[in-house]
This record gives sequence, structure tokens and C-alpha cells, in this order.
Amino acid sequence: MRFLLLVIFALTLPLFCSENILTKIDFASEIFYPKLALPETRNPEEIYQSLLQIPEEAPKAEYLLKFFKKTGTEEIHQLYDIFLRKMEAGEQINTALFLLLKFELLPSRDEREKAEFSWQIVNYSLINQDNPWAHFITACLLFSLQEEAGRQKAGPEPEEPKPAGKLDPYAAMEKAIMLSSSPQVHYLIAQIFRQLAYTNVNAHKIIILELSKAEAILKVQNTESFKLFLGKEITLLKDFLELYKFYHTDPPFYLEEALYQKMMEADEKDGVAFNNMADLLVRYNTRMEEAQTMIDKALALCPSNASIIETKGYLFFRKSMNAEAEEWLLKSIALDDRLVVAHEHLAELYFSWNKLDQSLQQYEILLKLNPSNARYYNDLGYLLADNGIDLKRAVSLCQEALQLSPQNGAYLDSLAWASFKLGDMEQARKQIEQAMELEKEEPYIFYHAGEIYFSLQDLDHALEYYRQALKLKNDWDEVIRKLGTIMLFKDGKITREQLGDFMK
Repeated sequence: MRFLLLVIFALTLPLFCSENILTKIDFASEIFYPKLALPETRNPEEIYQSLLQIPEEAPKAEYLLKFFKKTGTEEIHQLYDIFLRKMEAGEQINTALFLLLKFELLPSRDEREKAEFSWQIVNYSLINQDNPWAHFITACLLFSLQEEAGRQKAGPEPEEPKPAGKLDPYAAMEKAIMLSSSPQVHYLIAQIFRQLAYTNVNAHKIIILELSKAEAILKVQNTESFKLFLGKEITLLKDFLELYKFYHTDPPFYLEEALYQKMMEADEKDGVAFNNMADLLVRYNTRMEEAQTMIDKALALCPSNASIIETKGYLFFRKSMNAEAEEWLLKSIALDDRLVVAHEHLAELYFSWNKLDQSLQQYEILLKLNPSNARYYNDLGYLLADNGIDLKRAVSLCQEALQLSPQNGAYLDSLAWASFKLGDMEQARKQIEQAMELEKEEPYIFYHAGEIYFSLQDLDHALEYYRQALKLKNDWDEVIRKLGTIMLFKDGKITREQLGDFMK
């Protein structure tokens, strides 16, 4: 567990400067403390007295943060002055709330004030070593104090944060995770990592882990709270899923799986949830019998849902049951002829079924449905080029794909292949070189490079690229045959005419 946390922390960058991360969090106190009613008031003295009556740390903080949102700086100053007077009178003051108040009033550019405040946070954390809530508050305040430069560094390849000694929000968060036995603290930690989504591709691991801990505790403690909590989990996971897609790439399997599991658990009659889970399993070609059961349940709940019918067709396609796949995919399109994913899977089905005309027809439909999708231009252009059909249009389609996505190595490869098929060898050579620079792990690009350089009679480069293709895909019989043929020619064992014949 510790190793996992350290790996994840190392991939994370500071949050936005001078902004209290706690103000972005849903504390969900109505779930964890269902009998607790927080009073409505803007009067600082009444707020102070109410804070004394609240039994737990988390709802106290939530109540204070809500006060910040609905009142002005003058009232916050008044409450701060009340805290100071009580401290001077020797009364026991909640240090966490005092720090939250002070942070709200902290001048954003005053480095001396921030340094003193940081020292107070460290003292607070050291005094409350065994209190997970103290470490949680410490981490949140330290995240909020990060330098403004951290905002500028956020990007797809974050730098590793420099150790900050005792002022380390990641270490404070780790302590909170290890010490906590409160379901609310686990839920709040998950929310903190949701805030880290924009820089941390692995934040979902902690989110799922901490939500699961909170869920397990609630399931034993309070059934009603557990049911309400499922709704919070679903909202948080949905939100994080969209953030992941926006900041990174396709979300990992277990992030989607966690969301759909919660949706099914929350509502056993949610056909969409069962379909989403089935579609996930089919996409990853795993647990196919389980996927079949879920699709059938989804169809029983929503018999006329085009997306669920499409998922069943996709399942048959993945099981190489072509006729059944075609039947169900066409059924889905009959219900919704703008269902893009159905046309995509039909195009793939017809291609794998050697029904080229039908595959091309589906790609034409996809282009009409979404004329700004670069992939559709590329796929149709490549399919035309690879089969020697309308090569000038194939080149034009591939060029259109690159206009929409200029730094895409796969699209450059398609354009190179179309140029090669058209006989424009110089363009093909330039384009494939650019493609190899952008995509260094794609075997088909190196295979195409081998073909292009062989046609240019540059056997040394052809050998180099065929070998690279074979290194990336080591069971490629065609490439093995071509490599062997070139070596036979270079060893003088076959003629150039035989070389040409054998390479076809």
C-alpha cells in the first residue's frame, strides 16, 4: 500500500495556488450524520456557539466553509476575532477551524504571513500525530499554499514534485489514509484525489480504494446511509471519468468497471448500467459469458433501446458470429440510424468478413454523420488505398485527416501508403519518415516503410525497417518471408527477377 501511494504521489503536481481546496469538496454530512442539522445563520457569534455544539470535526469544517461562502470578509474577520479572544481567555479552541479561518484571511502575496502560517500547520500536524482528520486538514491547507508557479507546470508530462521536508501534503495525506477509520474521511480523501485528476493519471486508484473503504464501513454500520452513499459514489466516479477523458486518454478498465458496478448496485432495474458494463467487457474481450448475461438483462429491462441492441451485435462480432452480429447491428440502426457506434462496428464487421463494398458504404455514412472526425477520413482513405480503389481520393481523404489532426503518426502512415499506391514514391518516402518519427511502436508503419524502401530499391533501409516491424510483432510470417528473400538475394542465391517475384 505504501509503495502504491508513493508512486501515485510522485506523479502528482501542486494544486492551484491560494485557493482552499476544501471549498470544492462535498462533505456529504447529511449521509454520515443524518440526525445532525446545521443551523442557518450569518451572525459570527452564533456561528461560534453552533460550532461548539457540533460533535465531530468534519461537519464543523463543513459548517464553517458554508459560512465562508454565504458571508463577506468582514463577518469572517469578526469570527476570527472571537476565536482570538477565546484563546486569550484560555478557552480550548479547535485549532483546525482556527487555521481554516486564518487561511481564508491570509493575504495571497504576503510571503512572511504564508511562512508563519506554514509553521503553524506543521505544529498542528505534529501535535495531532494520531488524528487522521488533522493530517487531512494539514494536507488540504498545504496543497492550497503551493506556489503559483505550480499552476503553470500542469501538463501531460508533470514534473516530479520537489521534497518539501515537513511541509509535504502528500505525506500528510498518506498518514490520513493509514490512520483513518471514519467512512467520511475516506470519502473526503477520494474527493481530494478527484481534485488531482488534471495532473495525476493514477488518482483513480486511490479514489476507488478510498470509496471502497468508506462503502464497506457504511454497509455494516448503516444500511440507509450506505444506499445514499452509493449515489455520491456514482456522481464522483462519473465526474472523475469525464475529467480523465478530458485530461488524459481512454479511461482504464477498472475505473469504468467501478462506476458501472456502483450503478448496477444502486438500481437493479437500470438497464443502461447493465449495458454499460457489458459493453466494457466486450470492448476488452473479457468475461464474455458474463457480458452476455448482462446484455440479456439490459434487453429485458429496455427491449427497444438501440444502444443495448447494438451491444449485443458487438458481442456477436467479437465472438466471430458474423451473421448474428450483422442482424443485431442492423436492428439497432433501424431504431436509430444516427447511432455512430453501430455504423463503426458494421464497418469493422464487413471488413473482417471480406465484404469490402459494405464496409466502404458504412464509412461513407460515418463521414456524413460526423464530417469533422479525422479518424473516419483516415480509415476510409486507408481502406481505399490498401485495396487500390480510387487512389486520388484516398490521398485526399488522408490529407483531410491530417488537416484535422496534424501530428498523428498513424494518419501520416496512411497518407504515405496512399501515395505509395498512387506511385508518388518521393512523397511516400517523406511521409513515412515523418510517421516513424511520431510513432515508434507501431509495427505496420515500419512494415510500410520496408515496402516503400524496397520499391525504391534501397534494400539496406528496407531490411532495417522490416526487422523493426518484426521486433514489434515477432510472429509476422509475411515479414519473415520478405526478410529471408532479401537476404537470399544479398547472398547471391537468387536473381533480381526472382527477388521481385518472391516479394510480391
